[in-house]
Amino acid sequence: MGAVWLPAAAALLVGSTWASCEEEFKAKQQEFTTYGAFPFKIARGEWIPQAIQEYFLMEGDENVVQLKKLSNWVHHMLVACWSIGGRMWEVRLQWNTTVWHRDSLEDLTEIHNTVCALASCQTRHVLRSIAPMISFSNPQVYERFSGVAKVLSSWKFMKIDFAIIGTGGCGTTSLRRNLAQHAEVRFTNENEDELFAPGYAYEYQGGFRLLPTEAQVNMVRCGRARCHGERKERVVLGVKNFQLHNFDFGLVALSMLDRVKLIMLVCDPLDRLEKVLHYFHCGFDAQTRQHCQNRTVIDEIVAKWSSVAHLVEEHKEHWVAARRLLIVSSLFDTRDVMVVHQQILREFPARLYRALFHHIGLQEPPDIRYHRYNSFGGRRTGLCQRKNLLKEFQEALEPEYRRLEEVLRQLGHPEISELSRRTTRCHRHAELRRAARCVNQRCDL
Repeated sequence: MGAVWLPAAAALLVGSTWASCEEEFKAKQQEFTTYGAFPFKIARGEWIPQAIQEYFLMEGDENVVQLKKLSNWVHHMLVACWSIGGRMWEVRLQWNTTVWHRDSLEDLTEIHNTVCALASCQTRHVLRSIAPMISFSNPQVYERFSGVAKVLSSWKFMKIDFAIIGTGGCGTTSLRRNLAQHAEVRFTNENEDELFAPGYAYEYQGGFRLLPTEAQVNMVRCGRARCHGERKERVVLGVKNFQLHNFDFGLVALSMLDRVKLIMLVCDPLDRLEKVLHYFHCGFDAQTRQHCQNRTVIDEIVAKWSSVAHLVEEHKEHWVAARRLLIVSSLFDTRDVMVVHQQILREFPARLYRALFHHIGLQEPPDIRYHRYNSFGGRRTGLCQRKNLLKEFQEALEPEYRRLEEVLRQLGHPEISELSRRTTRCHRHAELRRAARCVNQRCDL
């Protein structure tokens, strides 16, 4: 008798929850709907509601003011949903083509939206009833969907203390590995890093979240999708992703955090560009590297473009730094941002790391040794052996050199002799003689 009664009681409880969730949502549907129905992700080709299109008219908005306004607006919508006893959900519904034919709705293949629903509603309620109810007046279509629904939270609740945001190719891996030697420093894993800048794809496939999921926030807070309190151990949590340097959405998301400390390395624009060109042309694996050994591959690279100036302009995202520094300074309190030129990292590592530990609120540990990572010495593309071509590249990059000098001066950075003299790796003969390549590993002490 008991074996029969328990499932029956459970079914009654589930039915009761369903009814109360659905009925209360219907009673307050207009209020709940007011705080949903905005895009929680931004991806190419996705529909943007008229009410927030103004935020995406960012031409001439060099300081990403509109994007910051959008992020604040979305956060306030989340809080408003909470204030009426709701939770915000991201929902992706696909037509269940095994159940029915789409007929007149053939062009509609997916619903992608946010839903503010009663806090008592569960995933099954949101997918089977609440989300379709918002989109369709006919209850008969509800069963024709399948999909996923996830509870959303806010960037403001991410417990991250500092971030190494680039620029790539200037020593960010060395910073991460050396700071991680401190017993109280922990870095997020690679999946968590990509919360703020999703991988290498400049198309940002799948879109970038304007709100993180509750599970993602919890993974950062306590290492689990569901938290039962904060971490007990003393830890300073950092994120390292050099893609953030060029990614406005990620920088704005970071700026929503409470006084996060930023670390940003800059280096010679031509050094960065030449390193990227070599990587694209030769790669780092043994087979492709063999193709480029003992050759001047810079001629092959330049031959693909109409001019050096055109090549430089088309690879702008790989050397621009001055404008990105201005964007960072517009989004963050400059007291929370530490900008460092690579020359200081190479020549005064102990002094720099002492300052970095102080910046993130820690004392430098005793007897620590600092190492160099991801160094790539030797001739590389052979540009350094082509003096006239080297001069062409530097002339094409001269406006960036001047802007970088000015911005660093505005930020109070000490004068950098390599920058004022336009000194590249081609002028550091020890690097040309040292052919060590240590991708993702330690190179020297």
